[in-house]
Amino acid sequence: MSTILNVLLWTFLPSVATSIIQRGAYSTGILPPPQSKERARTHYRIINALIILGYLLYTLYIANLESLQEPPNFYQILGLPYTFSNDQQLRSVYRKLSVKYHPDKVGMAGAEQFVLIKTAYETLGNPAKRFAYDRWGPQVLEWKGLETLAEYVEAGLKGVIKFYVGYGLGLVGLGVLRRMSGQKFWRFFAFSLLLTFEFATVTRPTSVLPAGAYYRPLLQFEQISLARKFMVTVFMAFSQLGPLVSTQQHTSTKIDETALRVATANATALMEEAEKHTNTLLAGYMVPFKKRWEDVVMLEKKLGRSHYEAWCQEQIDAAWKLEAERKAEEKKDE
Repeated sequence: MSTILNVLLWTFLPSVATSIIQRGAYSTGILPPPQSKERARTHYRIINALIILGYLLYTLYIANLESLQEPPNFYQILGLPYTFSNDQQLRSVYRKLSVKYHPDKVGMAGAEQFVLIKTAYETLGNPAKRFAYDRWGPQVLEWKGLETLAEYVEAGLKGVIKFYVGYGLGLVGLGVLRRMSGQKFWRFFAFSLLLTFEFATVTRPTSVLPAGAYYRPLLQFEQISLARKFMVTVFMAFSQLGPLVSTQQHTSTKIDETALRVATANATALMEEAEKHTNTLLAGYMVPFKKRWEDVVMLEKKLGRSHYEAWCQEQIDAAWKLEAERKAEEKKDE
């Protein structure tokens, strides 16, 4: 599957499939009809997340399957280990295979294989070309007129730059279309991670991934090709899962903010009530002093709060007012 097709499918397929499955689930009774729009949105998010995760596993499986079905590389064609360094071994293997598949011996049926053997021998027998082949694959055969290692490296880096420029423009385009709004961090993280991996793989002298249970040994260019497919797939999946998670977090944040506002209002009311009772008690304590201003000042000086003299006077006046109101209420009761 090409990268462009993969991106297009990831962009539109999960949302379309989610809508179809959600309507089918409601019509068949698998899901109860939603009582509110919020409930329907919750169903949509759950179904969409399951589809994204399922499609992610499927595309990763297909990418690995495609890597297993790739044509054999030059080492496999000649039956040589990836780390061989004996030119004599290379020439010996080439002579045997060229005789075995020579068109004069097997007819035109072996012509294509004979050409592949000859191309593999010429590529792996040239140190500069072998270096480039290990890192950039069969495309080095299209680079004509190159001889030195520096020329091959320059051509390879130009191809890498073209890929990442296209990758970056694609991400920018998806951002403009708002297909991945709010996922800037993950976009640049995936981009940087893939670039770092490719740079580390290309610059290492030798980097052969050993065979595993579900994949064959991989040369550097095969590792890079598989990593690009995996990274695009994983990135597209997480860029679509991200808004689902952020939406849930946003809802939780709204609930938390509402609770916070209620708690703040309750705390403010308690503080106002406490301040009211404190002022009443303080005013009552000041009643014995009445308007004996000198005693009030002396008391405040002993407390170290002489700069609040005006405030003390206000409290005394408030105390007299409370006393007058109390007496008025007593007379009314009589």
